[in-house]
Amino acid sequence: MIKKGGIVWTIWNIVVAAIFMALGIVTIAKSGDTDFQNVIILIMGIIVIVDAGLRLLTQVLQFITVNGEQVLKTDLGAAIAGASELAIGILLICVSRNQAELGIILHYISLFAGILLITMGGVAIAYAVIF
Repeated sequence: MIKKGGIVWTIWNIVVAAIFMALGIVTIAKSGDTDFQNVIILIMGIIVIVDAGLRLLTQVLQFITVNGEQVLKTDLGAAIAGASELAIGILLICVSRNQAELGIILHYISLFAGILLITMGGVAIAYAVIF
């Protein structure tokens, strides 16, 4: 298991941050290209679905030990966040398949996605360095 604050964890977060930042820059640069918009929105949908699945698997059900017995604890907030994120991922995949009518809107969504990826990369670097 990857321990939070360990060398593998830090390297992993820095690599993910660099990928997010690079993807953000490319997304902004190619935001007007409709073929690229289809691909990047599909990739974003897949990433969001994978992240939502991991969130649902790791944060919703937790086993804790109380007085020597294991107790199952659930987190309704994490379940709602994971389900919402899963729905957004599925929506992104649907949008990537049929976006001919949404050209202008998707141009701005691509710009937003690029900026979001760059900021997520910056936050991930700060998070990795702090821990």
